[in-house]
Amino acid sequence: MRIIKNQILPFIFGIVIILITNRGFFIAHLNFNSQNVYNMTFVLMFFISFYSFLFCLTKNVDRNLIFFKKIILINFFILAFLSVINVILGTFIISDIYFFLIFPLALYLVRLKSIYLETFIIIVLCITILGAANFKYLSSNGYEVLLEYQNNLRPTGNALGHIKGKFQNGGFEGSHHDLSQKLVMLVIFTFIYSFYHKRFAKIFLLSLSFIGTYFLFDTASASNITVFILFFFIILKSIFKFNKKKNFIFILFLIIIFLILLKNENLFLFFVKYHDVFFNEVNFKIISFQSFFDSIINLFIGFGNYFDASLKYSEVAFIKIWLMFGLIPFLIISLILFSPIIFILRIKKLIKKSNNILYKKFESKIIDIKYSYRKLYLFSLPVIAGSVTLVHYGSLFKITSIGVWCVLLSIFFKQYVDINKKLIFLANS
Repeated sequence: MRIIKNQILPFIFGIVIILITNRGFFIAHLNFNSQNVYNMTFVLMFFISFYSFLFCLTKNVDRNLIFFKKIILINFFILAFLSVINVILGTFIISDIYFFLIFPLALYLVRLKSIYLETFIIIVLCITILGAANFKYLSSNGYEVLLEYQNNLRPTGNALGHIKGKFQNGGFEGSHHDLSQKLVMLVIFTFIYSFYHKRFAKIFLLSLSFIGTYFLFDTASASNITVFILFFFIILKSIFKFNKKKNFIFILFLIIIFLILLKNENLFLFFVKYHDVFFNEVNFKIISFQSFFDSIINLFIGFGNYFDASLKYSEVAFIKIWLMFGLIPFLIISLILFSPIIFILRIKKLIKKSNNILYKKFESKIIDIKYSYRKLYLFSLPVIAGSVTLVHYGSLFKITSIGVWCVLLSIFFKQYVDINKKLIFLANS
């Protein structure tokens, strides 16, 4: 019974996340009714999230993760209370529960072995690429075929994105925003994951990263692609700093990507979309001093949708969340979303505090700890990148993305717990 609870049940939860994250596959290729699929996936996500919450509420977690446990429990009770008020006011949206119910899932999945969690991410990327390739193929068959596909995925209505007559790839998600957001996290993780493999596995993972990058640009989602480029250069900078022997391979990989993209119209479309998003006067009129002043009360107490605060029309997801819940809950959510930064700073501080004598006495152990720290830092980047994508739209809190983010956070936590144990062993020695 204990084995079932410790390994089998978390493994089943991981499989469920794969199915939920790629729910469009069942509609597009297995002809399932879209509404039935969406209802079923929501129920499944609610169940595994609520079970994880009960686990956090009643069971002990690794002592190195107690801080995170306390934060997500505080977040749960505050936002659950505010959501009840929103139900009374008539402004509650069912997907709002992800803001407080989903985070315990990251703690529950830590019980799984790292290899399982990492494999889940690779499987999700493979299916996501399949969906993007399918969309690309259908778009070559004309507007009517693509429209029928889109209506099956989003019967309630979600217009096909297009620029200069070219459709923006929406994959199985049926939305170029949702697809691009998910690809940002998946591609960054897979690229980093390739560092720790050799030969065929490395080639396979790098190939997946490249294909995912191609389809990311095919979405022409300016904000998400900008986040991806930013974090890609952060990774390259880290490679220079941490392991100079591998510089040539990854710089060559970067050059190949951009040479191919330069020949592809997707790069041109990205710059067109980039200009529209970041230099469009309408976007900046919504986010102005006057709109902040008009919404000042809601920025403190929340309920921006009920009071029709002018800032709620902004496309910046961070601002929408802030308006929805108020200042304190927004800060708590932000603390959860960017928690890897806090954990990394804590580890960095612990390493610096280590005694120099121990460094000399246990030089091999120190080298291992430095290696683990570098890995911890790199594995934090997909999680942080996913959080940063909230600068626009808010696809992170869609059912097709939030489960992936939780798995990535679990992978980071596994690395964090591992390096803590090594530091404790070194101190005791």
